[in-house]
Amino acid sequence: MDPKVEQSPNKKKFLNIAIVLVISALVIFSTLEYYDANMKSEEINQLKLKINNSGNFSEKAFLHNNNISSNFYQYEGNNLHQFVINSTPGNFSIKLNGSIIVDPSYSDGMFFVPITNMMECTGALYAVNSTNGKIVWNDSYPNEVMTEPLIVNDLVIVGLGNNEFVNPNIRGTGINYIAAVNMLNGSSVWEFNTCGEDMPTPVYHDGLIIEPTGSGIVYAINASNGKQVWNLSTGSFVSMSSPAIYDGNIYFGGACPYAFYAVNITRGNILWTYYTNATGGLTDGSPVILNGQVFDGYTVDTGDNVFNDYIFSLNASNGNLNWLTYEGTGIQPDSPPIEIP
Repeated sequence: MDPKVEQSPNKKKFLNIAIVLVISALVIFSTLEYYDANMKSEEINQLKLKINNSGNFSEKAFLHNNNISSNFYQYEGNNLHQFVINSTPGNFSIKLNGSIIVDPSYSDGMFFVPITNMMECTGALYAVNSTNGKIVWNDSYPNEVMTEPLIVNDLVIVGLGNNEFVNPNIRGTGINYIAAVNMLNGSSVWEFNTCGEDMPTPVYHDGLIIEPTGSGIVYAINASNGKQVWNLSTGSFVSMSSPAIYDGNIYFGGACPYAFYAVNITRGNILWTYYTNATGGLTDGSPVILNGQVFDGYTVDTGDNVFNDYIFSLNASNGNLNWLTYEGTGIQPDSPPIEIP
């Protein structure tokens, strides 16, 4: 264009608007590219909160348009253990046959409620309409269900087990397995049998279900067909320490020996191990991860059901101790006999 030729006012206005629109589009595109399916749950929640505060937010549209999964991939939804439902359930009251040990999970207008009957050593899983409380379907299981249900695409995944010991190194008697059922009707899709209980809530990552068990073996299972991909023996049985996911690894505590583990999900090997002088607690507490640090706790028995309580912080990359804090002394309750700080 000849610089001597002056543009008309309309052409100038059109050009300015076009430039603004192009810049805006690039900014929006970059933002959506960043907030993909691999972003951290806390970042998703912060962004959704900002959009929601603007008064123009549809969660389903947001998740769909930005290719963000609304699935439930680990205990309480994220490695900060901040379980948030971005929907408003209806007002209802229902009675289910058993105890609810862990939180239900939520997806697509339904609560998935795990049930345990500790007297009969049985369990169940209920799908409940979140608006009216009507039971959509329910499944019964030959052992207790103490895992928070994972929601992976159209599957609901739970683990079976109890706290009885086969021998000092294997915790969980009876029938133990990971079960995947159809989200819509509860029909069985696959079952994966394990040696020892499956009481920690497993995690889902990159097509795999990963579960530390009461036998000291960590299993990685193909989420689509229930076939084993790898297994790893840590030597420590895991009671209720539901793993947290961070940077391609899972983090959890075990017992006998009382150690904390970081396991790489892709390779199926131990990244690092942090050994403690714990006598309890470590195998029950579920770790929290923040800013590259992993936090957990344990107890040391001093006799007569009196325990010293500790919490610690480790570098998530290499397992180096950041700090160890003594919280004080407490007496273990009779029922339930909880040891974790």
